Amino acid sequence: ANTQFMLEQVQIGIEDAESDPLLGSWLRGSSVLVDDLTTYPESRLNWVLSTLNVHSFYSVPLTIGDRLMGVIIVDNTVTGMPIAAEQRGLLDALAAHIAITLDNARLYQMTDEQLSSRVLELNILHQIDRELNDALSVERVLNLTVDWALRFTGSHAVAMVMIDHAAGEMRFVSGYGFDAARWEQLQNEPWPLSRGITGRVVQTGEAELIADVSSDPAYYELLPGMVSQMSVPVVREDRVIAVLTLESRKPGAFSQENLEFVKRLATRAAVAIDNARLFDETLRERQKLAVILGSTADAVVVVGPDGRLVLINQAALATFHLPPKERYEGRLVSDLPELAPLQKLYDRARQVNQGLIEELTLDEDHTFHVSIVPAPQVGWSIVMHDVTPFKKTEQLKTELVATASHDLKNPLSVIMGYLELIKMVNPLNEQAIEYMRRAQRSINQMRELIDDLLDMARIESGLSLNFSAVHLGNVIRQTIDGLTLQAKEKDMTISVDIEQDVPPVYADESRLEQIISNLISNALKYTQREGHVWIHAEPHDGYVQVAVRDNGMGISPEDQARVFTRFYRVRTPETEAIEGTGLGLAIVKSLVEAHGGEIGLESRLGEGSTFYFTIPISKVEEPA
Repeated sequence: ANTQFMLEQVQIGIEDAESDPLLGSWLRGSSVLVDDLTTYPESRLNWVLSTLNVHSFYSVPLTIGDRLMGVIIVDNTVTGMPIAAEQRGLLDALAAHIAITLDNARLYQMTDEQLSSRVLELNILHQIDRELNDALSVERVLNLTVDWALRFTGSHAVAMVMIDHAAGEMRFVSGYGFDAARWEQLQNEPWPLSRGITGRVVQTGEAELIADVSSDPAYYELLPGMVSQMSVPVVREDRVIAVLTLESRKPGAFSQENLEFVKRLATRAAVAIDNARLFDETLRERQKLAVILGSTADAVVVVGPDGRLVLINQAALATFHLPPKERYEGRLVSDLPELAPLQKLYDRARQVNQGLIEELTLDEDHTFHVSIVPAPQVGWSIVMHDVTPFKKTEQLKTELVATASHDLKNPLSVIMGYLELIKMVNPLNEQAIEYMRRAQRSINQMRELIDDLLDMARIESGLSLNFSAVHLGNVIRQTIDGLTLQAKEKDMTISVDIEQDVPPVYADESRLEQIISNLISNALKYTQREGHVWIHAEPHDGYVQVAVRDNGMGISPEDQARVFTRFYRVRTPETEAIEGTGLGLAIVKSLVEAHGGEIGLESRLGEGSTFYFTIPISKVEEPA
């Protein structure tokens, strides 16, 4: 046992093996039969064989190709007789199989070791991925990258530099192995992108492995005494954003395996740096948004596609009387009864899948202008602006106008009455008659203005409409009958074209007549003598569209944008003498919208105008 242990510890050098009579034969693939060990006095194996008490033996080399893997030595110590020829033949045949088996075992061991090494590396990379993905700051990512590079390579110094292509420089941001003074110097001294091996890596985008930096004229010393260097670019979207540089005091300290590992590390660091930057930018923007939303008086609510709250600001919490210290993000809007009024508007917007602008009254006396718009990839954005002060002011103004208008009607009626009495009591000359006519015309204009003001006040305070199925053709003909005299005074023609399949509309008949009368009257006013007015009606997508067209003076694009505004009148030399209050089209627009329709116009200066509006088709039976 002691002899076996001793021999297991022995290593036999095979330098200059060809000169050894036994080793040389084996290396050449030859079997050797030895009858007497003394015939090979020069062999370095003699002492081993003597220790084994072997004096005559047969040896067969175990070879694969030209490679000697081992030797089988057979000694007949029992009989002391030489190995017979037949036995030697069996040994020769057996040796080939043993050599193949040994080689397979060696390859398996190598493969197993390589696999274990690869599994270890994959485990390390998996750990790196976890740590880098958890890092939410660029500084943390850089420090982790330097730390892992140091651990895997055993470097004496590691430095990470970030590249600023716009400034044409690189800055040291993270490192290991530097004394405080040297590291402070490196951090305070930006390097040009052309400096050192690191700079060359920035230019080429290729990693470099330098076994001896003294042989590279581009080397720029980071620390004294460093001999070998490895620099690997950190690339994102085909652009070098950083370089990881490792140095060692040993020549050739870095292997190809080290290089491949650091490359993989750099790839992961690039993604992590990018993610950390995005996270940092997102965090800054979110903080900025939080400050803005927290300071705005408007209530802001963002709802995701799944109906869950994404954001709700302090003003919204106060508006809906929600406790400010609770967390609402992620909760369903439908689970918060305080948001029920808003839920109805939100559901309507989702059903039609488009933006919605409405007024919402809360607590009976607070009115909000609510804008609900789709936000791509987010959901729905809801902004509520408190218009209560404006509503109260508007209400006061409306009440004041209505009161003043009503109070003015009686004195005007009295004045008109006395003017008529004057005409009856005393005969008037022509001049007095003209004065009387002008006074009566002014009074009539004042009455028209008062009627329009009262009409507008009724509409704004919530006009009650008496809806029924109305035959549009009858309303249009009745309206034209009332305007025949106005048309004859200017020798104008009114043409009506109503398609036969126009169904009854759902409307308040008197208000519908008011709409049509106003539009035809305007067409007559703003069209020159002997002009033409056309009225056309046709069904379209659940509505009847009515168009009033004239060949008058037309309206400029600038005026078109404002013609439906209260008290706005088109001011041109041609229109100065035309009487009007500036409220007619505003009233028409309000009445059309109160019917659930829309109004618009098309006009070109010198060619005329077309005003068109829509009224819903009736779904109830036409009255008998």
